[in-house]
Amino acid sequence: MTKWTGAAIVLLVVGCASISHRHQNTSPSLTTADVDGSGTVSRLEYKQYYLDRFSSAAPPAQGAVKVADLCPGAFPASLCEGADTSGDGKISVQEFLNRLDKEFAKTDKDGNRTLSPEELQ
Repeated sequence: MTKWTGAAIVLLVVGCASISHRHQNTSPSLTTADVDGSGTVSRLEYKQYYLDRFSSAAPPAQGAVKVADLCPGAFPASLCEGADTSGDGKISVQEFLNRLDKEFAKTDKDGNRTLSPEELQ
């Protein structure tokens, strides 16, 4: 194997790892979402984690994003299911926040109003 072939293989492996890592980041990781360092993710931290990503997808002038542009891809499909309550094919910030409340409650299996590392998996 030449050194260029070896380098190409390394780039291919690293590139595939980055694509996989990007998809993993569609669900909050404890280290990313746990802003206060408590070891769990509160509802506010959960919503802020996703709202930051939603804001990058929805320029402030638009205020809403086409469902197809968000899920699947930018977010897990579960976050878009039922989010478009107005039926216009877009998800507004308010619709997204409402959906996050429902998804948080569903993910909080023990009902303690925080998400543990196990619940985030």
